[in-house]
Amino acid sequence: MRAMATRSKVKVLGTTYYITTSGSEDRVRRIEEQMNEQLAAIQEQRPSLSTLDALVILSLNLMDEITDAENSTDRMREQLSQYLEDAAKALWKAGIYAETGMGCTGPLVMMSEANLAKSQEILKAAGYIG
Repeated sequence: MRAMATRSKVKVLGTTYYITTSGSEDRVRRIEEQMNEQLAAIQEQRPSLSTLDALVILSLNLMDEITDAENSTDRMREQLSQYLEDAAKALWKAGIYAETGMGCTGPLVMMSEANLAKSQEILKAAGYIG
């Protein structure tokens, strides 16, 4: 269930803004604090920058961080997908038909119930499950 959006007041470089967010008040305060800290650091390093230029630099830095996080997430998805495929292949080698997929609780390897115990042995021996 998605959290209900609320209106929050934030102060950035002394100016008050109102945002609508589904995040908690604590989260909004952390973001406000981080933003002001990062802007202060930019302005300290380059005191001649206008407020607008400092905000643009901060925005560029944040977009770079978002891009890095998205790339990291994509790599993790690829690794997880490969890990699941490798687990299914370990079962195939033992003559057990298996498929990979996404369940409501996360990624999974599916096989018939008749092959469950043997599949668990194989996957445990191969280090795929604990």
